[in-house]
This record gives sequence, C-alpha cells and structure tokens, in this order.
Amino acid sequence: MDATEARKLIGKMIRANRLHRTYVEKTTRDAGIHRSQHHILIYLMKATTPPSQKELAAAFEITPAAIAMSLKKMEQKGLIERITSPDDSRVNLIAISEKGREIMECNKLLMEKTDRAMIEGVTESEFETFDAVLDKFVSNLLMLGAEDETPPYFKK
Repeated sequence: MDATEARKLIGKMIRANRLHRTYVEKTTRDAGIHRSQHHILIYLMKATTPPSQKELAAAFEITPAAIAMSLKKMEQKGLIERITSPDDSRVNLIAISEKGREIMECNKLLMEKTDRAMIEGVTESEFETFDAVLDKFVSNLLMLGAEDETPPYFKK
C-alpha cells in the first residue's frame, strides 16, 4: 500500500471515530449531561465503593477544583449524591444517584443500539483483522514517542 492509500484509510478511521464521538455526545447532551459528566457517571457506575472527590480527581487526572466544579453541576442536576465518609467526617464520598443511574441505563441502551448499527455486516474475521491492525497502530505510535493521554479508567 502506498502512502496516499494509507493516509486515506487512516482518514476513514479518524472520521469513524469522530462520527461515533459526535453521535455519543449528541445522545448524552439530549439526556442533559456533558461528555465529561457522562465519563464520571460511568466511573461511578463501575465503582465498587463510592470514591472521594480527591480519588475522582486523581482517576481523571484533573485538578480537585475542576472535579469540584463538575460535581457541583452534577449534584444540582440530581445525578450524584455526596455521602459523608464513615471513617472521616471531613471527606465526602461521591455516589451516583437513582436519577443518574436511570439516565445511564437509558444511555447504555442507546450505546448498545449504536454499536450494533455500527458493526452491522462486519464479519468475525474482519473484526480480528481490525483488532490486530489497531493494536499495531497503537504500538507503532507509542514507539514513535506518542504520549498516551488515555485516562487510566479507559485503558482497562
């Protein structure tokens, strides 16, 4: 494959990524939440115990002030609840509220529908090849010195 064909294929992959991201952002916006809030809610849904505000800031690699701002807006919308830590009354633990859980369940169904539509007609063999190619892309970019800014909670 020559460089021009490779650039076209990489462009298609980037376009698919952007289309997916903008569609997801639209569905979460329609539900009344911002993309970063959606990520926080996903994290809270997966948490086995409610994290502290400080732990959330560390998980998302953002400042405590930035997470505080997001959480304040989310609390005003009724998406999260603050719980006083039984171990330290100065620490607030953050839990997803019932309203937040309901929104996330609706979003999960929308995402599953989106994913099914996106993969329509793709064979198992094509998936295996695509998976191997994506792994190679990531490996090659890391070898070039690209910084992996993917938050730790997404790498799992």
